[in-house]
Amino acid sequence: MPDPIDHAATLCAALPPVPLDGLESRVFAAIEDRAREATAARRAGLWSVAAALAIGLTGGGLAAREMAGGAMAARAASPIGIDAMLAPSTLLLGR
Repeated sequence: MPDPIDHAATLCAALPPVPLDGLESRVFAAIEDRAREATAARRAGLWSVAAALAIGLTGGGLAAREMAGGAMAARAASPIGIDAMLAPSTLLLGR
């Protein structure tokens, strides 16, 4: 059974030589195409981040507006204070 590497090398040796005319221009064209694709992908990523940020800010603003009208608005939102909801003293006393 012949070695697969020897078979592949024989097939490569049978191929006609590739002309080197215009090799540099083809390489630079390929580099430019990949750079253009990367720029388009980066732009799409930035738009998706901006859309997610806008959705999050809008949803958070609506939720804050709904909470501001309820009983939660009367309580202090600071963790440092005597009557704060999350102060360690109130957690230990069981208020």
